[in-house]
Amino acid sequence: MRLELAPAFHVPLLKRARDEGLGLIFAHTHPGARVVEFSKVDDAGEAVVMPALFSRAPHGPHGSLILSEHGHAARARLRDGATIVIPEIVEVGRSVRRSGPALDRATIDAIDDRNVRALGEAGQRSLRALTLAVVGAGGTGSLVIEQAAHLGIGRLILIDDERIEDTNRNRVVGASPGSVGDLKVDVAAEMVRRITGGRTIVEPFPLNVLDAEAGNFCCAPTSSCAAPTVTAVGPS
Repeated sequence: MRLELAPAFHVPLLKRARDEGLGLIFAHTHPGARVVEFSKVDDAGEAVVMPALFSRAPHGPHGSLILSEHGHAARARLRDGATIVIPEIVEVGRSVRRSGPALDRATIDAIDDRNVRALGEAGQRSLRALTLAVVGAGGTGSLVIEQAAHLGIGRLILIDDERIEDTNRNRVVGASPGSVGDLKVDVAAEMVRRITGGRTIVEPFPLNVLDAEAGNFCCAPTSSCAAPTVTAVGPS
């Protein structure tokens, strides 16, 4: 049996993709398949469909996705015909679920023992694969950063352009008399390194969140945009 999408279904989507500069992703399943991969039928169908998509919605990229209880397969097509394999999928809703090699690479060590007892190995691996951006490293933000480090978050991005002063030092976790004059994000980053021993990647950005540059923090040269980012905001 062969299934086809009726024009009444995909024409409005193509129009929106063209008008808004978006790409289309066609999702389907391979019921019962133990190995989730694109079939020869998928390849042949996309060889016809993708050029038609780019003729109507040229911005792209467009792609396709196979979902299964045993895993996933995904790929994106560029206008020049190149194919990009997508190794990881992040499902965002009331909770964030991930599938792909990042979870397999996430290590669990003895320091995670109590977390694993509460969250399970899958939960701890999800934390290890997560990126958390904290805006504000003062009284509230520094507490969030400290707990994120103890939980084993894999990567922390810290944003705050203020410095430690005598008037706020007693509110900032990790600060000492010798910290006066230091950037709050640098003090917080050093605290994370002490707690995690380098397991957590920490990237301090001395920026004001209202600055245009701060909006690009996830894609700064020292950062990787592969992981999903959850942002926490705390007053200084």
